[in-house]
Amino acid sequence: MIPVGLAQLTVICLGLMTVPVFVLWLAAERRRSRREASVRARFVSCRLCGNAFEARQEQGVVCTCPKCGVLNGVEGQ
Repeated sequence: MIPVGLAQLTVICLGLMTVPVFVLWLAAERRRSRREASVRARFVSCRLCGNAFEARQEQGVVCTCPKCGVLNGVEGQ
């Protein structure tokens, strides 16, 4: 048997419990950032009044600001 002291055993146990929590946290953070990026991609900021609104898919590449009526280009399409 390998002799392991109490201090070493404590560090090993803490490490074995901390690593999975850290990996799960990283996975959740990655998922959240991807979801946030997809939501952000749907919104357009009006170049005239600064109003932020959701660009509808049926509007195509150019959409109209609901507040001031200016045509705004949708980036990424």
